[in-house]
Amino acid sequence: MIDRIRSLLRAQAPLVERSLLPAASAAQLEELEAVVGEPLPFDLLQLYRATAGNDPEGIANFAYGLVFTDIDTLLARLSALPREGDGHPMVFADHGIAEGYSFGRRRLEIGHDSGRCKILVDLSPVDGGDVGQIIFVDSESGVALKLADSVSDYLQNFGDDLFAGRYSLQEDALEEGVEWLQPARDIDVENWYNSPTWQYAAQVAKS
Repeated sequence: MIDRIRSLLRAQAPLVERSLLPAASAAQLEELEAVVGEPLPFDLLQLYRATAGNDPEGIANFAYGLVFTDIDTLLARLSALPREGDGHPMVFADHGIAEGYSFGRRRLEIGHDSGRCKILVDLSPVDGGDVGQIIFVDSESGVALKLADSVSDYLQNFGDDLFAGRYSLQEDALEEGVEWLQPARDIDVENWYNSPTWQYAAQVAKS
Protein backbone atom coordinates (compact mmCIF):
# COMPACT_ATOMS: atom_id res chain seq x y z
CA MET A 1 0.00 0.00 0.00
CA ILE A 2 2.70 2.51 0.94
CA ASP A 3 4.61 1.64 -2.26
CA ARG A 4 1.64 2.83 -4.33
CA ILE A 5 1.47 6.05 -2.30
CA ARG A 6 5.20 6.64 -2.72
CA SER A 7 4.87 6.17 -6.48
CA LEU A 8 1.99 8.63 -6.70
CA LEU A 9 3.83 11.15 -4.53
CA ARG A 10 6.99 10.86 -6.65
CA ALA A 11 4.91 11.91 -9.65
CA GLN A 12 2.89 14.65 -7.93
CA ALA A 13 4.96 15.88 -4.98
CA PRO A 14 8.48 14.40 -5.02
CA LEU A 15 9.66 16.50 -2.06
CA VAL A 16 6.83 15.05 0.04
CA GLU A 17 7.84 11.52 -0.95
CA ARG A 18 11.46 12.27 -0.06
CA SER A 19 10.40 13.51 3.38
CA LEU A 20 9.27 10.02 4.39
CA LEU A 21 11.77 8.48 6.80
CA PRO A 22 13.26 4.99 6.41
CA ALA A 23 11.61 2.10 8.24
CA ALA A 24 11.22 2.17 12.00
CA SER A 25 13.58 -0.18 13.80
CA ALA A 26 12.51 -3.32 15.62
CA ALA A 27 13.59 -1.63 18.86
CA GLN A 28 11.30 1.35 18.19
CA LEU A 29 8.33 -0.94 17.50
CA GLU A 30 9.02 -2.98 20.63
CA GLU A 31 9.20 0.21 22.68
CA LEU A 32 5.91 1.44 21.22
CA GLU A 33 4.16 -1.83 22.07
CA ALA A 34 5.60 -1.64 25.60
CA VAL A 35 4.30 1.91 26.09
CA VAL A 36 0.87 0.98 24.73
CA GLY A 37 0.81 -2.23 26.74
CA GLU A 38 -0.56 -4.51 24.03
CA PRO A 39 0.23 -5.72 20.50
CA LEU A 40 -0.18 -3.14 17.77
CA PRO A 41 -2.47 -3.68 14.76
CA PHE A 42 -0.67 -5.63 12.04
CA ASP A 43 -1.28 -2.99 9.37
CA LEU A 44 0.16 -0.25 11.60
CA LEU A 45 3.28 -2.36 12.10
CA GLN A 46 3.49 -2.88 8.34
CA LEU A 47 3.29 0.87 7.78
CA TYR A 48 6.08 1.56 10.28
CA ARG A 49 8.18 -1.19 8.73
CA ALA A 50 7.99 0.80 5.50
CA THR A 51 8.47 4.31 6.93
CA ALA A 52 8.75 5.83 10.39
CA GLY A 53 6.80 8.94 9.31
CA ASN A 54 7.55 12.39 7.93
CA ASP A 55 11.01 13.69 8.76
CA PRO A 56 10.43 16.09 11.68
CA GLU A 57 13.32 18.23 10.45
CA GLY A 58 11.60 18.84 7.12
CA ILE A 59 8.44 20.58 5.94
CA ALA A 60 5.99 18.12 4.43
CA ASN A 61 2.62 16.55 5.13
CA PHE A 62 0.68 13.40 4.28
CA ALA A 63 -2.90 12.09 4.26
CA TYR A 64 -5.70 14.65 4.74
CA GLY A 65 -3.05 17.38 4.67
CA LEU A 66 -1.68 16.62 8.14
CA VAL A 67 1.91 15.73 8.99
CA PHE A 68 2.62 12.00 9.40
CA THR A 69 3.89 11.93 13.00
CA ASP A 70 7.27 10.20 13.20
CA ILE A 71 7.55 7.31 15.64
CA ASP A 72 10.07 8.99 17.98
CA THR A 73 7.76 11.98 18.45
CA LEU A 74 4.84 9.62 19.06
CA LEU A 75 6.81 7.71 21.69
CA ALA A 76 7.74 10.91 23.50
CA ARG A 77 4.13 12.12 23.56
CA LEU A 78 2.66 8.80 24.66
CA SER A 79 5.22 8.31 27.44
CA ALA A 80 4.09 11.57 29.04
CA LEU A 81 0.40 10.57 29.14
CA PRO A 82 -1.67 8.49 31.58
CA ARG A 83 -3.03 5.27 30.09
CA GLU A 84 -6.63 6.40 30.51
CA GLY A 85 -6.16 9.51 28.35
CA ASP A 86 -5.80 13.25 28.78
CA GLY A 87 -9.25 13.79 30.25
CA HIS A 88 -10.47 16.31 27.65
CA PRO A 89 -13.99 15.12 26.74
CA MET A 90 -15.51 15.46 23.31
CA VAL A 91 -18.55 17.62 22.56
CA PHE A 92 -19.31 15.38 19.58
CA ALA A 93 -17.96 11.98 18.58
CA ASP A 94 -18.93 9.76 15.65
CA HIS A 95 -20.55 6.43 16.45
CA GLY A 96 -18.02 3.98 17.88
CA ILE A 97 -15.64 6.62 19.32
CA ALA A 98 -15.31 7.06 23.09
CA GLU A 99 -16.14 10.63 24.12
CA GLY A 100 -14.23 10.89 27.42
CA TYR A 101 -10.83 12.05 26.18
CA SER A 102 -9.02 13.32 23.10
CA PHE A 103 -5.57 11.70 23.25
CA GLY A 104 -4.07 8.81 25.22
CA ARG A 105 -1.83 5.77 25.16
CA ARG A 106 -4.49 3.78 23.32
CA ARG A 107 -5.00 6.46 20.69
CA LEU A 108 -1.82 6.51 18.66
CA GLU A 109 -1.07 9.73 16.81
CA ILE A 110 -0.20 9.18 13.15
CA GLY A 111 -1.06 12.69 12.00
CA HIS A 112 -0.98 16.22 13.40
CA ASP A 113 -1.23 19.89 12.42
CA SER A 114 1.19 21.11 15.13
CA GLY A 115 -1.83 22.39 17.04
CA ARG A 116 -5.41 21.39 17.74
CA CYS A 117 -5.82 18.51 15.26
CA LYS A 118 -4.64 14.89 15.33
CA ILE A 119 -5.24 11.73 13.33
CA LEU A 120 -5.17 8.71 15.63
CA VAL A 121 -5.21 4.92 15.53
CA ASP A 122 -7.93 4.15 18.07
CA LEU A 123 -7.37 0.98 20.10
CA SER A 124 -10.25 1.68 22.50
CA PRO A 125 -13.45 2.03 20.48
CA VAL A 126 -16.89 1.77 22.04
CA ASP A 127 -19.82 -0.28 20.72
CA GLY A 128 -20.08 0.09 16.96
CA GLY A 129 -16.40 0.97 16.50
CA ASP A 130 -13.44 -1.08 15.31
CA VAL A 131 -10.16 -1.69 17.11
CA GLY A 132 -7.55 0.08 15.00
CA GLN A 133 -10.04 2.50 13.44
CA ILE A 134 -8.65 5.83 12.26
CA ILE A 135 -10.15 8.89 13.89
CA PHE A 136 -9.65 12.64 13.64
CA VAL A 137 -9.77 14.73 16.79
CA ASP A 138 -10.06 18.51 16.98
CA SER A 139 -9.26 19.05 20.65
CA GLU A 140 -10.12 22.76 20.57
CA SER A 141 -13.66 22.15 19.29
CA GLY A 142 -14.07 18.82 21.10
CA VAL A 143 -14.98 16.92 17.93
CA ALA A 144 -13.96 13.35 16.99
CA LEU A 145 -14.66 11.98 13.50
CA LYS A 146 -14.14 8.51 12.08
CA LEU A 147 -12.04 8.49 8.91
CA ALA A 148 -11.50 4.78 8.23
CA ASP A 149 -12.01 1.33 9.74
CA SER A 150 -8.27 0.55 9.78
CA VAL A 151 -4.80 1.76 8.82
CA SER A 152 -5.11 -0.25 5.60
CA ASP A 153 -8.34 1.55 4.64
CA TYR A 154 -6.81 4.91 5.58
CA LEU A 155 -3.86 4.33 3.27
CA GLN A 156 -6.10 2.97 0.52
CA ASN A 157 -8.25 6.11 0.70
CA PHE A 158 -5.19 8.35 0.57
CA GLY A 159 -3.82 6.54 -2.44
CA ASP A 160 -7.18 6.64 -4.22
CA ASP A 161 -7.53 10.38 -3.57
CA LEU A 162 -4.01 11.06 -4.83
CA PHE A 163 -4.73 9.05 -7.97
CA ALA A 164 -8.01 10.92 -8.50
CA GLY A 165 -6.28 14.30 -8.32
CA ARG A 166 -7.98 15.33 -5.10
CA TYR A 167 -4.80 16.85 -3.70
CA SER A 168 -3.06 19.94 -5.06
CA LEU A 169 0.07 21.80 -3.95
CA GLN A 170 -0.39 25.03 -2.02
CA GLU A 171 0.77 27.89 -4.22
CA ASP A 172 2.18 30.04 -1.40
CA ALA A 173 4.27 27.09 -0.18
CA LEU A 174 5.54 26.42 -3.70
CA GLU A 175 6.76 30.01 -3.89
CA GLU A 176 9.00 29.18 -0.93
CA GLY A 177 10.24 25.92 -2.47
CA VAL A 178 7.98 23.72 -0.31
CA GLU A 179 5.53 21.10 -1.52
CA TRP A 180 2.54 21.06 0.82
CA LEU A 181 -0.45 18.86 0.01
CA GLN A 182 -3.80 20.64 0.00
CA PRO A 183 -6.79 18.25 0.09
CA ALA A 184 -9.99 18.99 -1.78
CA ARG A 185 -12.66 20.68 0.32
CA ASP A 186 -14.71 17.52 0.87
CA ILE A 187 -11.70 15.67 2.35
CA ASP A 188 -10.17 18.66 4.15
CA VAL A 189 -10.80 17.28 7.63
CA GLU A 190 -8.65 19.94 9.34
CA ASN A 191 -11.38 22.37 8.19
CA TRP A 192 -14.19 19.90 8.87
CA TYR A 193 -16.63 22.68 9.83
CA ASN A 194 -16.44 24.07 6.26
CA SER A 195 -16.54 20.69 4.50
CA PRO A 196 -19.78 19.23 3.14
CA THR A 197 -18.63 15.80 4.37
CA TRP A 198 -18.79 16.72 8.06
CA GLN A 199 -21.58 19.29 8.19
CA TYR A 200 -23.55 16.96 10.47
CA ALA A 201 -20.83 17.39 13.11
CA ALA A 202 -20.65 21.15 12.55
CA GLN A 203 -24.36 21.47 13.24
CA VAL A 204 -24.05 19.57 16.53
CA ALA A 205 -20.93 21.44 17.62
CA LYS A 206 -22.66 24.80 17.05
CA SER A 207 -25.72 23.85 19.11
